[in-house]
Amino acid sequence: MIAYSYPCIRVGAYEKLKINAGRHPALAQLNKDKVGMARTVRKENSKPINVVVYGKKSSVFEQYQQELQGVGYDLKIAPKFTNTTQHVSSSDICIVAATELAFCQPFFQNTNLPFLVYDMDCGSNDTEIEDIYPDAVGYFVGEPSTKSICLNIQLGLQRHRERENYAKRMQDITDKIENNRLTGIATGLLMSKTGLAADQIFDEIKSISRKKQQRVADVATEIIRILSSDELKTPEMKIIRSKPIRNLSLWLEGNIFGKHQK
Repeated sequence: MIAYSYPCIRVGAYEKLKINAGRHPALAQLNKDKVGMARTVRKENSKPINVVVYGKKSSVFEQYQQELQGVGYDLKIAPKFTNTTQHVSSSDICIVAATELAFCQPFFQNTNLPFLVYDMDCGSNDTEIEDIYPDAVGYFVGEPSTKSICLNIQLGLQRHRERENYAKRMQDITDKIENNRLTGIATGLLMSKTGLAADQIFDEIKSISRKKQQRVADVATEIIRILSSDELKTPEMKIIRSKPIRNLSLWLEGNIFGKHQK
């Protein structure tokens, strides 16, 4: 899981919470009535938010079940964690006791299910708590209330969405860097075989990409495989690799995703 540099919000002491509306525009309204915010969320979403609470002290949340249901939160209480229950597979977020986290955290990491932590050492400060529970999307400090539960869940879900968006952006950047690297290698190999300029070769790669209905990066990977991969050491391939390429368009048409394909 990717680590994030922006600060974790200490959920629980919501009366003292200050939201940076510039960084979190979706949370700017949280300075208003918290239960009112929860009702607004319920109107915008046709389905309730499914929440499962785990831990021996999960009963402290049980008293708020009916009230939370009225504002769009379907709260399930499960004193003992098990990843085979239907509650887990259908939940949107979990609230887990710190004492249970060592057992169930691997499951949360594998499923990318967001979770909040409660029943911690209240003597810890924000930085210490975040260092101890880096994968959590928030944490309760002190006794919960209807308002604090609503706020904490919304903050946790918002942070989870931010994490997913950030991870997707980082993956997109990584993919683009790798695709550019592959295209550069393929272009260099073809330049040595054809004597053509890089922009001419890239135009040909794009052209065969459209014709074969393949991504440019996949075409580049296939070019690298044919011209330099150790897996193709047949006499026929030795001849292909030893000869200069006179007509790049015809060579690409005949070799890329053709007879030499895996």
